[in-house]
Amino acid sequence: ITQAISQKSGVAPFHHNLAGIYRTLGKMDEAKENYKEAIKLKNDYAESYQGLVEVKGYDDPESFVASIEKQLKKTIPDKQKSYFHFSAGRIYDELGNYSKAWKHFEKGNKLAGIKCDLRVYENRVKELLFLYSKDYVTKRQNSRVLDASPVFIVGMPRSGSSLIEQILSSHSDVFGCGELPDIAAIAAKIETDTDPKVPYPIYLPSLSEDILKGYAHSYLKRIRGLTNKHYGSYIDKQLMNFQYIGFILDMFPRSKIIHARRNPIDTCLSCFFQNFSNGVSFSFNLRKLQRFYQIYQRMMDHWQEIYGDRYLTIDYEDACHKQEETTVKLLDHCDLYWQDQVMDFQNTKREVKTASFFQVRQEIYTKSVDRWINYEEQMESFKTLLHT
Repeated sequence: ITQAISQKSGVAPFHHNLAGIYRTLGKMDEAKENYKEAIKLKNDYAESYQGLVEVKGYDDPESFVASIEKQLKKTIPDKQKSYFHFSAGRIYDELGNYSKAWKHFEKGNKLAGIKCDLRVYENRVKELLFLYSKDYVTKRQNSRVLDASPVFIVGMPRSGSSLIEQILSSHSDVFGCGELPDIAAIAAKIETDTDPKVPYPIYLPSLSEDILKGYAHSYLKRIRGLTNKHYGSYIDKQLMNFQYIGFILDMFPRSKIIHARRNPIDTCLSCFFQNFSNGVSFSFNLRKLQRFYQIYQRMMDHWQEIYGDRYLTIDYEDACHKQEETTVKLLDHCDLYWQDQVMDFQNTKREVKTASFFQVRQEIYTKSVDRWINYEEQMESFKTLLHT
């Protein structure tokens, strides 16, 4: 991209994309500079406004949000307006004007135009609850596919999973792979290859040990190929893998499962306030978000009952307020010895592609704990629905 800019200057998307790369690499000053350049070249570049807000690239939040409000008065496409509303919502939240922030987040979600059908998730959970009985799991445990033990972090988005990955990835023997699509892709491939076609998870009992071993080897080859260095542990932080925990433990009986958990209202509020680019379609509607959270909770309760201590639950609030104690638990669960640098995770240089890219490069970030209290009035009906 830098070469393209040198050959053809004045192209706003070049600078926007370059800013995104710098952001992933943790080079925030360079990211800010390029977001600003993109806006300078295209003063209604909604995505760059949002990017600049996310890296906190403004000196005066009040004047910057005024410039966003000015853009919203123009006749522009709904998708573009959505970016501006999410950006304004973030700044008003920072300023403590929570009623205005909420209105902008509501409009941003509505104008995003994202549709979501939860029936696939609901049907999948019903099948998994039926299939993964204690008897079934006991029979599966009698076979040992591979001795490898990759680490899988699962849970809801905005639940503190990036913090967990950053802490563990600060260990010299751990490589954080980010959010990989591989487990879902393997499950989908098996479904496609069955004749006649049988959906996940119904086909799982028919999979032989050799088939499981083959896919397990393919997965390991893929994650080990992400880096030139050899590591003892590799972390897959694809949160939606909570749907595949049984399948994962069928392939990797010794794998380490970590459930990232956070206050349910804080989790859902943070999802609603985040303009996700893909894969989280349920977050743009509070009713759908509430239903999805209940699906997720039902599934995690079942895994807890079936697998017990085979996976570790880490509460975000504990990670914030009991950093050393939580870190010791994580290292013990992953069979890792203590290294002092895991307490200084914010200094670890690695790519972070998730929505928490900024927070994980700071010291323990406690501002998000009990954030929902600022929106208690707006979330009252949501709280009632969530607990029914």
